[in-house]
Amino acid sequence: LQIDRALKKVMSEDYADETPTPIPSSGDVEISLSWDNYNDLDLMCTDPNGEMIWFNNKTARSGGKLEIDMNVEYPGSTRPIEHIFWPSGQAVEGTYNVYVKYFRHYGQANGSSPYSVKVKYNSQVEQYEGILEKVGDVVQICSFTIGNPTSNPSRQPVPPSSSDPSSPQDSDRTDSADKTDRS
Repeated sequence: LQIDRALKKVMSEDYADETPTPIPSSGDVEISLSWDNYNDLDLMCTDPNGEMIWFNNKTARSGGKLEIDMNVEYPGSTRPIEHIFWPSGQAVEGTYNVYVKYFRHYGQANGSSPYSVKVKYNSQVEQYEGILEKVGDVVQICSFTIGNPTSNPSRQPVPPSSSDPSSPQDSDRTDSADKTDRS
């Protein structure tokens, strides 16, 4: 019943999105994804230990957390966001890798999903934009390093792999993110 109501919202041209946007937490590392349609996109990040933070693993042993994950069960907002962060003083040294996946399409005529990703680390802010064309597309947004990567003897980050059935990546990578701003 809830899905039927949600789909009626999607199909209705006069629907006004009144879903409140959650306020993301701040920290040493902040990664935010935003887009402007009902589709379900997923923000993912591998930490310096190679652990993936995403909807299937919301908290990493390194302290990173996926705290906001919108449009999961049904199309709830036309202004959804996702947010991963490491609280102040908890980001481990090493290299982080950021990805976005087009997880689910919710009935719009045009299936593409333009997105924006904001990455804050080392007192820097980087902004990336792109378009995911079809369900299953995964794009690597960026990699960045905190501190001295040689001081963290952890294993190398493991990107999403299509050989792992629980993996968020499909083998068809058809998109790339464009960096639009660096502060």
